[in-house]
Amino acid sequence: MTDVLPTALAALFGAWAGAQFALTRFKQERAFDAQLDWYRSTARHLLDAAAAASEASMTLAHPPPQATLAKVLANSAGVTAVALTHLMEGELFSSVVLHKSLALRSVS
Repeated sequence: MTDVLPTALAALFGAWAGAQFALTRFKQERAFDAQLDWYRSTARHLLDAAAAASEASMTLAHPPPQATLAKVLANSAGVTAVALTHLMEGELFSSVVLHKSLALRSVS
C-alpha cells in the first residue's frame, strides 16, 4: 500500500508535466502560424501596391480620359493604404529580427 502512493503521485506529476509541455508547444505553433500568415499577406499586399503604382505611372505616362485616370489613381491610393496598414500590424506579428532590421534602416 505504501508503494502505491509515490507511484500515483509520480504518474500524476508526469501527466501534468506532459500536458504543460504539449500546451506550450501548441501555443508556439499557433503563434508561428499567425506570423507566417502575416508575412504571406504582407507580401501579397506589397506586390499589389507595387502593381498599382506601376499601373498609375504607366497611366500618367500615357494620359487616358479623366475618369479612367481618377479610377487608376484612387485604386493605387487604396491599395497602398492597405499595404501600409498591413505593415503597421508588424508590431503584432513580425519577428524581433525584422524589427531590428527595419529600425537600423530607418536610422541610416
